[in-house]
Amino acid sequence: MEEHEDLEKQVAHLKSGLENRGRIGIAIGIVMERYGLDSDLAFKLLVRISQHENRKMYVIAEEVIGGRDLSVGNDAELDA
Repeated sequence: MEEHEDLEKQVAHLKSGLENRGRIGIAIGIVMERYGLDSDLAFKLLVRISQHENRKMYVIAEEVIGGRDLSVGNDAELDA
């Protein structure tokens, strides 16, 4: 029974990861379109913001999807 529960937890974890990955991909596309960046730079920007704010990447992605402005003026300290 315990093995079955472990497998269910693993499946739930994998599903969550796939959903988050998809949402991050959408956010990368939005950043690319809004700021004229290629996919690598858009991803790196999201990573830097995530690290700077000490927040999960998928949380930043959801904010971008929701309309968050990532203009350099709003996060100028990221350049440091």
